[in-house]
Amino acid sequence: MKSFASLVLLMVLAVSVVGQQAKSGKHSKAYNSAEQKFAQVESGANGGKAQTTTFTAEELSAYVNEGGVTLPTGVENVKFTGRSGTITAVTNVDFDKITAGKSSMNPLMLLFTGVHDVTVTADAKGTGGRATVNVQTVEIDGVTVPRGALEFFISRYLQPKYGNNIGLNNNFAMPSHVDSAVVGNNTLTITQK
Repeated sequence: MKSFASLVLLMVLAVSVVGQQAKSGKHSKAYNSAEQKFAQVESGANGGKAQTTTFTAEELSAYVNEGGVTLPTGVENVKFTGRSGTITAVTNVDFDKITAGKSSMNPLMLLFTGVHDVTVTADAKGTGGRATVNVQTVEIDGVTVPRGALEFFISRYLQPKYGNNIGLNNNFAMPSHVDSAVVGNNTLTITQK
């Protein structure tokens, strides 16, 4: 993933199937476990049989925070949790770094300044080789952000940098022959065919 929006909006489903090269250095046990699972998924070495891989929220959080994916400037310390069909990501965001070089006279954009804790909750599922992630709520320091303000922020600051595929409702093809992805209690289980 290349952007905060991709990370937040596609969350665990996308992270689980688009592993990137890790940065060198010492990593946690959870990171190493996730890296091994990603390698297995990406190799497609299932001999033509269905293969199921389960990632824990701890593994995915470690993988994201320890260099498994490239986080944009201004986004740090992402922590994933999940329950049946719903993913939550909590992260620390420096909005001034994300919006650098662009300003807005819209008073709603004052929400997107400074450094804050951001919580995003989304419904997520993957079936038939496609994933759907629909953002339900975004909170900044515990305050729910109005949907209109989110849409404006995405169109003004994120889409120009990262493309029009970024939004509050996303449907995308899953790579690596992933047929399904199921969010459980702090788990993500993917099945490849």
